[in-house]
Amino acid sequence: MRRYFRILKVLVRVSFIRDIVFRGAFYIDLFHAVLWLGLFFLVIEVFFSHTESIVGWTKGNLIVLLGIWSLLDDLASGTFWEGVKRIPTLVADGNMDFILTRPVDSQFLIAAERFRFSRVIPLIADIALISYGLSIGSIGSLWTILLGFPIVIIAGYLTVLSVFYLLHTLGFWFLRIDNIWALYEGIENIGKYPLDVFGRHIKLVSLTVVPLTVMFTLPAEALVGFLSGAEVINALLVSALFLWLTRKFYQYSVRRYSSVA
Repeated sequence: MRRYFRILKVLVRVSFIRDIVFRGAFYIDLFHAVLWLGLFFLVIEVFFSHTESIVGWTKGNLIVLLGIWSLLDDLASGTFWEGVKRIPTLVADGNMDFILTRPVDSQFLIAAERFRFSRVIPLIADIALISYGLSIGSIGSLWTILLGFPIVIIAGYLTVLSVFYLLHTLGFWFLRIDNIWALYEGIENIGKYPLDVFGRHIKLVSLTVVPLTVMFTLPAEALVGFLSGAEVINALLVSALFLWLTRKFYQYSVRRYSSVA
């Protein structure tokens, strides 16, 4: 374990140097993230200029949900996103061979390959947005914030990682699916809205096949006071299940992989 921490430290340092060298790309990425967050906030303002609540979610509650969605999205794109997204390309180009022959767990190495420090400022903006939403809306009890929220936000992050990794592991089985990340983004975008507005079918899918509820809704519910003890247990079970599925599917895919080089 200590060896992996040393490797992670080196990869973080290399990513930081890369971002400093390519400053133009760093500032463009930063501007893009802040711009999109501002547009989403504007959409909420438009929605609530005509109503006081949407399926039981007030303006403040929905701003918290948007902030949680953006926070987890920025955490994902700032940590494992860039590395995992390259799996289909690595397989198609034959460069996956070099990853698999290194004396370190390849799944870890792919996920930790690239960090994006341009996401630091958007993460601060996400926290400010969540704080603003809580200041104008409802806020949960002390136990849901101090105990429930840390559990469900970690479970949400791990579930995001698992779902994203599962989709990109399909790159071992199908060539030229480099843009499968767009499929994930399309699914993920549903998570920034209360799932009740989409009807029971979408809500059922969000609880099972693609657990959007665990990924985004439960962390927001913990802050605004909607979270129950059963939902905390559900978040732990779902995140553990998807982590296990991701690990097993990746290992099975690697065993069946034959170099295209």
